[in-house]
Amino acid sequence: MRNYTQRKLELELGRALLVREQVLEARDRVAGFTAPFSVLPGAEFLALGGFETHETLLQRRVLDIHMTKASVDAARGGRIQADGPDGARRTGKTVFVFVSHQWLGHQDADPDNKQYEATCGAIQALAARHDVGVEAVRVWMDVLSVPQANRPAQALVPPPCENSSPRHRTDVVSTAP
Repeated sequence: MRNYTQRKLELELGRALLVREQVLEARDRVAGFTAPFSVLPGAEFLALGGFETHETLLQRRVLDIHMTKASVDAARGGRIQADGPDGARRTGKTVFVFVSHQWLGHQDADPDNKQYEATCGAIQALAARHDVGVEAVRVWMDVLSVPQANRPAQALVPPPCENSSPRHRTDVVSTAP
């Protein structure tokens, strides 16, 4: 009986160590970026007139691109953030919003601009709620933040999730009915 109890404890300890290793590895993977984090300034989003693809916005040089988590954390906290579209370093409080929407067409995410209009209203309301101008809002949305023409690149980008930390709460806007 003693050997059985000792073996059971050894197995439980081994399993606990394995689980700990897996948790630490997962934490380290989440802490790093697997792909650039591309967001569009709120004022730029409001001026689009409809959803545009990541590739189009990249060519127009209007995306803010964060290469590290530290860059995003600095932007949220009001310290220096990512290079802006004009190459200038920006400072001040930045509010990130992750927009979830339903694709209403095969080639066009929002053929009648209904979701675009709803998102514009949500961005303006969010800016007012956080007492910032829309230029301080950064929008993450799949169609504009993730390459649409490059399937392998899409696989590198993890889906956004709501950050439950009250210090770094993330606003999630859904335009789905």
